[in-house]
This record gives sequence, C-alpha cells and structure tokens, in this order.
Amino acid sequence: MRVWRDAKLIFEKASLELEVIQTEYAKHGTEIADKLQLSNYRAIVTVSGDGLVHEIVNGLMNRKDGAYDKTPIPLGVLPGGTSDGFGKSILEESKEAYSLNNQVHTIIRGKPF
Repeated sequence: MRVWRDAKLIFEKASLELEVIQTEYAKHGTEIADKLQLSNYRAIVTVSGDGLVHEIVNGLMNRKDGAYDKTPIPLGVLPGGTSDGFGKSILEESKEAYSLNNQVHTIIRGKPF
C-alpha cells in the first residue's frame, strides 16, 4: 500500500484521473482485464509483482470480443511484489535506474511498459 500511496500523490499532481480496482483472489486480474471497456482508459497500471502483470496480459490477449486488437492499451507496472522483473527490465532498457519515481514518471510521460 505504501507504494500505491506514494505513486498516487505523483499521479494526482499530474492531474491524472484514476480508477482503482483492487484484486481479491487468484486470477482476478485476468477477469478484470477481460471485462474492462478498454476505450474508457488510457492505460492499465498495476502495483504488483510479475504475477499480476501476467494475469492482466492474459486477460487482455484472450478477450473473446477482440477488443484488445481494436483498442490496444499500454500497461504500466509499479513495484509491489516479490518479483518485479518486468518493471526492472523495462527501466533498464530505457536506461533509467530502477526506482518507483522513475516508473511513475515513465507512465506519466505516456510511455507505460
């Protein structure tokens, strides 16, 4: 929760509108991504480790309505799990140091990963 509180302050200073959905059980992220009206969002951002990222990607890629093919949506990841390899890899590729601040600002700049 600390990661989210810190990130939320920065997002709010950037005047971004946020909708927070907290997962409640295994594969809930898959269900959420499968049901979102993607055209209503500019990005999906998780505060998680790699597991929830995989759930979200699976939900998006396996949508029966094909909405992700029509409306691809960027994915941002903030560190919140025991394994944050995905976020670390993207920041390294971007030549940015691994930090919450760098991840949040990458998302704000419109370059979610």
